[in-house]
Amino acid sequence: MKFDFEKFHQELLDTGMHPTRAKEMVKQFRQDIHDWPEIYADWEQCEQLLKMGFIPGHKMLFGEDFNENTYQCYYPDFEYFMAHPVNNHFNIWINDKLTLKYMLNTPELSKYMPEYYLYIENDGHYSYLMDAPEDIPKDRHFVFNLLAKYKRLAAKPSRGSGGRGFLDLRYTDGRITANDAVIEQSDFEDFIRRECNGYLFTQFIEQSSEMEEVFEGTDCALRIVLYKKAMKNYYDPASYGCLIAYARFGTAKSNHASNLCHGGLAVRVNWETGRYEGGFRGNTEFWGQRGAAGFERHPDTGEAIDGKQIPHWDSVREGLLKICRYMSSLDFFGMDVIITQDDFMLCEINSAPSTGLGQFHQGKCCLDTEDAREFAARKRRPWKKSLVECFKDCVIEY
Repeated sequence: MKFDFEKFHQELLDTGMHPTRAKEMVKQFRQDIHDWPEIYADWEQCEQLLKMGFIPGHKMLFGEDFNENTYQCYYPDFEYFMAHPVNNHFNIWINDKLTLKYMLNTPELSKYMPEYYLYIENDGHYSYLMDAPEDIPKDRHFVFNLLAKYKRLAAKPSRGSGGRGFLDLRYTDGRITANDAVIEQSDFEDFIRRECNGYLFTQFIEQSSEMEEVFEGTDCALRIVLYKKAMKNYYDPASYGCLIAYARFGTAKSNHASNLCHGGLAVRVNWETGRYEGGFRGNTEFWGQRGAAGFERHPDTGEAIDGKQIPHWDSVREGLLKICRYMSSLDFFGMDVIITQDDFMLCEINSAPSTGLGQFHQGKCCLDTEDAREFAARKRRPWKKSLVECFKDCVIEY
């Protein structure tokens, strides 16, 4: 099948989709057509899935649980993408990591965020942040002296996503490394000036030793997607439900990064109990159809995880709900969480976490409760053309 992706992007924009989401949907269709050509070769099946609002290959990812009797419990891709911006103008509270730090810099919630030391502006100027140590001079050597003091720092783009651009900076026995690549001390300041405009320098979050048991040497980040439930009365306090919950683990294929778009693996987390459920799943672009079928054990370590408990889960749940209640004008929270030795820390909150792939990663549908279905219905926006109409208009040759 020959397909005009540029025209498809314009079709999505014309039907009312937000530009960022339209770009993401085109990206997912490119990968889907590559991964599952047999779905697109069967037009009758493909058309039916498009009419329901799903990216067709997601049927293969969801597996046998996705069928004519259950599809209503899965969040349709088109409907979800069209709903954005779900949080409307309040997205500005979480759109970048620095704003989020200021939002949560309160006596009760600041413990859930790492310390923030420095932001290097896009033009290279330094902005010293609330946790910058007073005993380190504010000069051109600040980053090196900061690293020498703490031995390990996280550096990341303020508005980055998907783990792109993240730097694990270490200073050990006089040697500097960035993501394990050695940087000579004499070159370090040039490296910072050349590579780190628009970057935040923060405390490196040390995870609980129990979280290292599956795959040592990488942080296991949880993705918890929470939503505000419908209120019966205007004056009722907000309450929240969970759409998606899974843990991400690194692999040798991902170079130890837990990020799924680099080859990491996901395991479902039970929001109520904090226990892992099922096996590991991985994106097909790295793991092929084996990733969609899943692994009972970690493919590198042989570690089984089903039924194991995440540490201090009750405290983690209550902390995440505190954050939701504090920012209660937001309706949708894609929390990225690292479990620490004592509690948890928040890496970021995403305003548009994937639900299509998210449902695959956690291994179950996300509209499986009345509250969740009511949330999706409340966020539904009108569109000028359906997904199948947009798609048909862009097929060049079938």
